[in-house]
Amino acid sequence: MLTTLNDFILNFMDVLLGWMLAFPQGVALVVVGVGTSAILTFVRPLVTKQDLLRRCKEDKKRLKQLIREAKKRKDKAAVKRHRTTIGGIGLKTMRAEGKPLLLAIIPIACLAVWAFGRLAYVPPADGEPVKVNVYCRASSINGIAQIVRTDGVEAVETDGAAWVQRVRTDPEPGPGGKVNGLATWTLKAGKRDEPYTLVIRHAGVTVEKELLVDGRRYAPVLDMHDTGPIQAIELAHKLYKPFGIVPGIPWILFDPWLVGYLIITIPFVFVLRWLCHVY
Repeated sequence: MLTTLNDFILNFMDVLLGWMLAFPQGVALVVVGVGTSAILTFVRPLVTKQDLLRRCKEDKKRLKQLIREAKKRKDKAAVKRHRTTIGGIGLKTMRAEGKPLLLAIIPIACLAVWAFGRLAYVPPADGEPVKVNVYCRASSINGIAQIVRTDGVEAVETDGAAWVQRVRTDPEPGPGGKVNGLATWTLKAGKRDEPYTLVIRHAGVTVEKELLVDGRRYAPVLDMHDTGPIQAIELAHKLYKPFGIVPGIPWILFDPWLVGYLIITIPFVFVLRWLCHVY
């Protein structure tokens, strides 16, 4: 269900934003980030009382001035009174934040789904090596896995084998130290608009995985399988680093594209609100 919804959103957003894939990924990320900022900014006048929020902002500014004056007079009672009033104003403005976020959440979610599906990784180029990882259950270790020969795709020989590989112990244990099997291929594919279909066979089970090599897009990086000996298939594409320098934050699972997206989006919200006098 979630995969179907994700694919629908991705295809729909491709109609609106797919033209940007002809440009460098950094350009597309800037457009998405600024677009998100614009959504967060311009939904506010639709669902908030701008005059009230403007007066709240002006009142808080004036109260801060009164606090500074009261501190010079050493009038502690006045300082406390003004701070209490600022707190009340803050609660009033905080209640106004919910409606804009509710209205913006759907278009922003669609932008985020598209950005993850199109900008999180570097699309493979014509003839560029692509590593394919097939994760299996522990019972598959020392078994044989195969990718069926595919027109337009070349398997690079690894450890004396190409299309057929042995399932080895995954050097990185799963959650809770769980042992898994891992078979790995390195493939090279020619550029074409339509995706290749990789047919993978193991332990009497056949599964398929798309490989897209058109220089602009990439197929879904990870396909999960709930049943059978094959648990997941991964295309180990290179993570996209915005502008070549923005890193990820692995300990909170923020990939580089997401960090770059936030770096663009957050400041532009304040810039647009200031330029357009939106409160």
